[in-house]
Amino acid sequence: MAFTTANIPDRAHSELKFHKYYGDDLSMHETASPEMIAEFQKKYPRDFYCFGIPREFPVARFDLPAGVMLLGAVGELEKLRLTGRPGEFLAFQIAVWSPGQALGNLHLECGSFPLPVRVFLQENEQKINLSAGRIQVFWCMIDLPDTARTFHGNFTVTADGFSTVAIPCALTVAGERLTDGGESDDSRLARLRWLDSEIGISHEVPEPYLPLRRKGLKLFMFGRTLTLSPEGLPESAESFFCGSNDRLGTVGKSLLSRPFAFVPDGGFPAVASGSFCRFTVEAPDRIEWRSGCRFAGCGAELSVSGFLEYDGFASFDCSIRFSKECSLNDLRLEFSASGCEFIGLNRHGGPAPDKLRWLWDTRRNQDGFWLGDLNGGIRLRLRDRSSRIPLTNCYYHFSPITPPPAWDNGGKGGIALTKCGGISEITAFSGARKVTAGTMLDYGFELQLTPFKPADPVRHLKQRFFHPYMHDLELPLEKMFTPEFFSRLRAEGVEVINLHHALKENPFINLPYTAASLPYLQQFVEQAHREELKVCLYYTIRELSVHAPEFWAFAAMRGEILFPGPGNEARPETAPMGAHPYLQTNCRFGYLSAWAEAVKEGPHAGELDLAVETAPGRRFENYYLEGLRYLLERCPIDGLYLDDISLSREGFRRLGTIFRSIRKCEPILNLHSWNSYNPRFPNYGNASPVLRDLHFYPFLSSLWIGEAFDYEGTSPDYYLTEISGLPFGLMSEMLDRGGNPWRGMLFAMTGRLGWLADPRPLWKLFDSFDLAHSRMITFCDAAPAVRCSAPAVKATLFLHPGGRALLAAASWSPHTEKVRFRFDVAQLPENLRKFSTLNAMGINGMQTAERFDADAEIPVEPGRGILLLLEE
Repeated sequence: MAFTTANIPDRAHSELKFHKYYGDDLSMHETASPEMIAEFQKKYPRDFYCFGIPREFPVARFDLPAGVMLLGAVGELEKLRLTGRPGEFLAFQIAVWSPGQALGNLHLECGSFPLPVRVFLQENEQKINLSAGRIQVFWCMIDLPDTARTFHGNFTVTADGFSTVAIPCALTVAGERLTDGGESDDSRLARLRWLDSEIGISHEVPEPYLPLRRKGLKLFMFGRTLTLSPEGLPESAESFFCGSNDRLGTVGKSLLSRPFAFVPDGGFPAVASGSFCRFTVEAPDRIEWRSGCRFAGCGAELSVSGFLEYDGFASFDCSIRFSKECSLNDLRLEFSASGCEFIGLNRHGGPAPDKLRWLWDTRRNQDGFWLGDLNGGIRLRLRDRSSRIPLTNCYYHFSPITPPPAWDNGGKGGIALTKCGGISEITAFSGARKVTAGTMLDYGFELQLTPFKPADPVRHLKQRFFHPYMHDLELPLEKMFTPEFFSRLRAEGVEVINLHHALKENPFINLPYTAASLPYLQQFVEQAHREELKVCLYYTIRELSVHAPEFWAFAAMRGEILFPGPGNEARPETAPMGAHPYLQTNCRFGYLSAWAEAVKEGPHAGELDLAVETAPGRRFENYYLEGLRYLLERCPIDGLYLDDISLSREGFRRLGTIFRSIRKCEPILNLHSWNSYNPRFPNYGNASPVLRDLHFYPFLSSLWIGEAFDYEGTSPDYYLTEISGLPFGLMSEMLDRGGNPWRGMLFAMTGRLGWLADPRPLWKLFDSFDLAHSRMITFCDAAPAVRCSAPAVKATLFLHPGGRALLAAASWSPHTEKVRFRFDVAQLPENLRKFSTLNAMGINGMQTAERFDADAEIPVEPGRGILLLLEE
């Protein structure tokens, strides 16, 4: 997201009124006074107190809100009365308050109730301890039967050292049956059941991927192969991608020059024996194996549990157990790989270093690298079984990376690289240590083989986005998204509208399906589809609007759903003066303030939308994916605009399955990235967004890279590796100020219409040339079609099957270069092999019309470029 004066919640924002759309009963926000508490305790003396509270009054203060004591009006002491409709997913609360002493191992038992009861907080099996003076809310849910009747039973609350407290419950089921369990009624909180959903879990292999195959130890996937060693580690790998990754060849490119091997170094023979590799699962989408070996010299045994998925992602859980005491100089993983480009380990994307030594550092969101080139590479990530996803961007330092203990070894571990010729010798080392008999060390790692799939220039060049700059809209809203406006967009070549949040159709961030906006969104999508326009919706996962009906239920779940940040003490860049008064007054502890934006139009125009960070992974992914299902069933959007998303790989697989099962087509999944490796923002983790997010790149359709990226001061290698997406089988657009259009054209990239860029003049060229159906031969191809006399000028050639050729050139020189272009004539269409003229067409904002002889020295200005048609 863009940080501008229009949206940073400064003093003006903090004074902007906030009214929570759902669940703000005032009695649940006012702390009970000391006098009120004393009177209550005198009337009802207890060691601790248990209250049954219906969903209509969500507890919003966890130091005893006054409303809890309004017995009969809000809830009841040691009693619960519930009413629900047949078929409803009925949510309710049981709140426990301990005024004078802490409670240990607090637990809610539901076994004596005649219907199954979900207790969301206890489903993650964490031990619950309650501090004195605090309230713990247990949010529960019962799936009610389809017929009317009455139920009676008991809930019991236990805590170590205290007597059990019984809570009798009377449940009346009456009224008309709810066909959807109540999830379409925001106020029922029936969507809490989404937390336990398994929606989208499948073994499908979507196009263009192919089912996995195995022949011995060689595993075959789309465009690549991976061969395992007898120990079950990577022995060799190949990529069959060629050209600009738009097709597959018949001869593979070797990615590994030496197999992976663990080496225990301690002055004894490090020879492996007893190697084995057994395959345990062979499914179209996933192959699993167990393997290992012994190192007799140090009494160690290596056990490997590995798997490969259809997109080229491989995981290796490697445990090394020692049967005797041993002193090690090092325990390392060694291999060698080819590749001239490199990303990671304190380096921006660019040429592979001659030498590198890197150590773990929690200030940096770094745990591996990518090494390769346009047509093939490997991504290595070191981890262990307990590795978790850090927060992204300006929130990174609130939850940074945790170095895996075995790899880190108290600051001794890291990665070393030495390049010789085109081969890099790589060592992941952990340093000296002394181990005792029975010690087990967890050395896990992940491997990705790139590219993942062919780049799709046809889809990329025809899928033209309009994305209004919602922080400072260029047009008055009353003139935007009218029928006439839709028609004009389509006439100008737009195919997809990206609909941001804070607009009438999507006012609350990552909450697009409530009654507050869904009718407007449905109308918008229907109107866009009538004009043959597609719609991508801002719907990401890493923060959530406070307007969510389930917000207070999530807040009660002890950091599992909402990230347990420093609360009022936090000063993230999105709240440099502190959180909004509403959050400071009502949340106070255990949250992290996130985005804030005033809604631009509609019934909530001028109102502030506040968000907090969510905890990566866990059950909130289920809620997010069910939200997508619910939305798609009611509003046929065509894709998602993903803003620095923290969804897991499994979550992305499920997301694609949901789209394909409901919409019967491949979704547009467009990822926007903020540059967290920008020297202006040292607390953002110093991580390449490409490398950080590469684990889910196989599931994306396009990129928008990106915000706070430097398009002027970076190299051609940086453009290739960090911006273009091509080495991974994707294509991209540029963001900040529209990027550099000349350099972007080397990779068929433009800025995005509506967001500080106007690519329409280039779109006209694309259409007249039919660029979408042309073959792109970039300057970084193994066999480039054109070379420049000036090394600081790079060129790409687009060849149309109709016998046309378009040259795009861009300069990285600090001064004007006079350039001759030397063509590989054999790659030109036969009719152009003796071309005589280079025609610079007039393109508004980029170049004036001019013609040059084929062998002329053509001036190319610094930081700019030229587009030339080859003519006979």
